[in-house]
This record gives sequence, C-alpha cells and structure tokens, in this order.
Amino acid sequence: MVSISEQKQIIIPKVKSFLMEKGFTMLANDEVTFIKDEEKRIIKTYFYFSDSGFSGNTLFSITFKIVEEIIVKIGLPNLALIHQDLKYSSLSTIYDNESTYNYTDRKQKIGSTPITPRSRIIKTEDLIHWFNAFKTYINNEGQIFLNKYPDVIALNKKLTELRNAGERSYSKLLLGGIDHLFRALIITAISRDNHFYEMVKTFDSLILQDKYAAWHPYYEKLKLILTNTEPLVNTKMI
Repeated sequence: MVSISEQKQIIIPKVKSFLMEKGFTMLANDEVTFIKDEEKRIIKTYFYFSDSGFSGNTLFSITFKIVEEIIVKIGLPNLALIHQDLKYSSLSTIYDNESTYNYTDRKQKIGSTPITPRSRIIKTEDLIHWFNAFKTYINNEGQIFLNKYPDVIALNKKLTELRNAGERSYSKLLLGGIDHLFRALIITAISRDNHFYEMVKTFDSLILQDKYAAWHPYYEKLKLILTNTEPLVNTKMI
C-alpha cells in the first residue's frame, strides 16, 4: 500500500501543474482543493487521501455566485456559514453526478445504472492511472458538464425540463436537502421565470410542514427577498 505522504508527493504536483494551465489555482492554505474563480461561478475539485487505498477526488462542483450569495444572506439552520467568501465556503449549487469516473466516493449513476466499481490505489503505478483518469475527465466529460451549465439561465432551463416531467423535487440537479428547494426558487426568481409563484405554492406545501419547522424562518426570509429581487440582480451575474 502506498503511504498518504507518498501519494501526495507524486500526484499533487502533477495535478497542480495540469490545472494551473487551465486557469485553476490551489486554494490558499489547502494543498488538496483547486478552484477556478470566474465572473459568474466558482468551479471546484478536491483530492482526498487514504492509506487503505481509497484515495480519490471529487468531480466538478459549481458554485453560482448569485445563488449562493443569497443563501449566505438568509443563512441555513443546519450549516454554520463561517466563510462569507464563497471560494472558502462549502456551498455549491450543482455537482457533476452524470460523468463516469472510477476514483471518487461520491455516488454516481447514469439513469439507474451504477458506474463501474471504485478503483483503489495499491501500488505506485496506480497513482499514474489515477492521474491519467483525472486528465481524461477534465478534458472530456468534465468540460462537457461545465459547458452545459455556464450560467443561471441554463440551470433554469434544466429546472423547467424537470418541472415539465412532473418533478416536485429538483435534487437530480441541485445540491442540498431542503435547501436545494431554496436554490431552485432563487434560480427561478432571478431568471424572471413566470413559474415563480407557482413554485412558491408547491414549495409551501413541501417546506411548511411541522417536521421542517427549523427551516420556516429561513424560507420566509427567502421569499421576502425574492419578491424584490431587483436590487439583488446584476444581469452580468445571471
């Protein structure tokens, strides 16, 4: 088995050099998280290491600034939002759960079909296989994911597809528990979608149940903010 320190010594410099060429930076004081800070969104991936062979990395997550800034503004009952700077925050809007990749622990499937079994890091050569798989993902499926969701308007288009398919939950696209519904409402509001008030009615029936009482003040604050989004919306950020 390859030690954690040896794994980091071999793969992190390779990843750093590769991602820097694509405009990513290593997050300050964090040798395993890489971000690309764009005008509208922050793209993230991070690496984790284990001495039992289950090292890996996340696929791309995207933090849409205009969405998550509103989440920070209202707060969440289940998450202490310590970092106001979204680069350091754990908040993300969507995650790539469509691509196939053998070096991640995040549950992935295409439709109802699970991906191939998780690859392990047993020998030094496995680190090279991991890095090559990572490069392939970044250059192909990862880039397709990023191109698919360049802005909030693209997110809203996907929400509309899900809604037209009869979905009441949007967890197939958006991250979070109850707060994924908050994100759906934010996206709909700032996209000036005519379905906003219809969605509010639907979400009222879902969120304003007694078992979600802790979420009610945050939800009511969100609705108040979103009914007056003009001061919040910079059209360059949508």
